[in-house]
Amino acid sequence: MKLRLSDETALRDFFAVHPIGLAGPGTILRDLPLLMAAIGPEGVATKSHRGNLPAAMLSDLNARLTHPLEIHVQRALLRDYPNIAGLFLLLRAMGLAVADKGRVRIDPTVQGRWEALNLTEQYFALLEAWLLMVSDDMLGGSQRFPYFQQLGGNLHFLARQVSDRWKTFSELCHMYGIGGIAAWNAQLQSLFGLVEVQARPLAGRRYSSRAWGMEKARRTPWGDAVVAVVLTFLKVRNAADLVLLEQPADAGFGYLQPAFQPYCPDWQRCFALAEAPTREGTFVFKASLNPRWHSSSAWHRLAVPHHSTLDDLAHAVLQAFAFDDDHLHEFRYRDHLGKTRVYNHAYTDEGPYSTEITVGESGLPLKEVLSFRFDFGDDWRFLLRLERIEPPEGGTGRIVLLESHGKNPEQYPSYE
Repeated sequence: MKLRLSDETALRDFFAVHPIGLAGPGTILRDLPLLMAAIGPEGVATKSHRGNLPAAMLSDLNARLTHPLEIHVQRALLRDYPNIAGLFLLLRAMGLAVADKGRVRIDPTVQGRWEALNLTEQYFALLEAWLLMVSDDMLGGSQRFPYFQQLGGNLHFLARQVSDRWKTFSELCHMYGIGGIAAWNAQLQSLFGLVEVQARPLAGRRYSSRAWGMEKARRTPWGDAVVAVVLTFLKVRNAADLVLLEQPADAGFGYLQPAFQPYCPDWQRCFALAEAPTREGTFVFKASLNPRWHSSSAWHRLAVPHHSTLDDLAHAVLQAFAFDDDHLHEFRYRDHLGKTRVYNHAYTDEGPYSTEITVGESGLPLKEVLSFRFDFGDDWRFLLRLERIEPPEGGTGRIVLLESHGKNPEQYPSYE
């Protein structure tokens, strides 16, 4: 990989004559406010269980963006408008857009903190949200690069898969990540001014999608500069090494400030991500077996004090189903930002662990499902739906079994 901006003097000169503002790089600082205004503090109704934007507003919103996309999809959903999807994922990951009670709305408190930042600070907050936090699973897809962590996957495309010359990509690159990235990610990098992209013509497509697809991409001079700064900061000499790049667990807003501030001194303040508050009370879960994996109709309702850990909850569920608990487990759910969280049994090799977080600290939205996987050999899959949160009451402070229905399956059935 050869970068034209490979030394500090050249980088300083480049950033000095390319200030960040509404005129560039890219159009992201012009387009994001349009989306925020379209959603507004009162919000818009949505039927999406993931809190995605309703289809009815997408066509008009697309037409109002700086570079609208040509879409030929009837009843197009958010994923069919990758330019809007990328922007919306940033809003969700930053807590600017929240989804609850069947509506998506802009949080006015978070918006106030956002508007207090200057344009340089806003740009880098968005850049860090993209590099470190946003992923395919927030839209309902699977992890695009299962062998990459978030930072490494995004940088691998930008630093290695594209250069300053046009490269043609397979039509499958958006669907399976074969030599490319998701369509929303390609659009987002274009909005940041990191790459230029050309759409794949509809005529002659091998596959049925009539949504936007990338055919060609190349890195811009601004993208060259960003890659040079980030790889130097991460001490990555060869972009091929990004496959092994481990993203620091605590990497958040402000992580890249030491790298860019020498070139962009206007980056003084960092966006602050509000943590989900610890909720007190009794969390009422309905625990059942995942019908996609098991045929049992048995279910149990549990009252779980907020101070109970996920490990405590695991023991209670297994006890309700009359299972022994001498196997490993995993919890997986979407938090209040739409991000997938995973907590493992304390005896597994990698955390975070189910003993380290309480139900009240989880940020699990009301009506959301907590997926509980137990015994990776027999592979039992449970669904724990948070039905309601009741005020805290006196008592033992332990998890209580409120209700049971159906016959529990045998944990170790006999096939004789």
